Amino acid sequence: MRKTALILYNKISAHPKDDELDILDQVKLVSEALKKLHYEVREFQIDLNLKKAITEIKKIDPYFIFNLAETLNNQGEFAYIPAAILNYLNIPYTGNPLIPLFLAANKVLAKKELVKIGVKTPQW
Repeated sequence: MRKTALILYNKISAHPKDDELDILDQVKLVSEALKKLHYEVREFQIDLNLKKAITEIKKIDPYFIFNLAETLNNQGEFAYIPAAILNYLNIPYTGNPLIPLFLAANKVLAKKELVKIGVKTPQW
């Protein structure tokens, strides 16, 4: 039985620009590589319908997830949400873990963490 690898990426908007569409090239490249490694490959576009995402990911029951999700609904500040869902589902995934993604999405928290570890950062 082949193991399933799920490629998770942000849902493409109704009128996407080129920089949004480049994710499709990434999905294609990752898919081809995973198939060469003998994985069954599935793809899922995630958006803010989180209940649907959780239900669908559970249904697919992947061995691991290749997380390409960079935004949700083209909002970069939501980039941590896919990782939070994957942590909740306890599914191994590629890419940055939840906490660094969350901190990167919040300038105030990121600045506080940098100061805590001694990184000099300008005052507000």
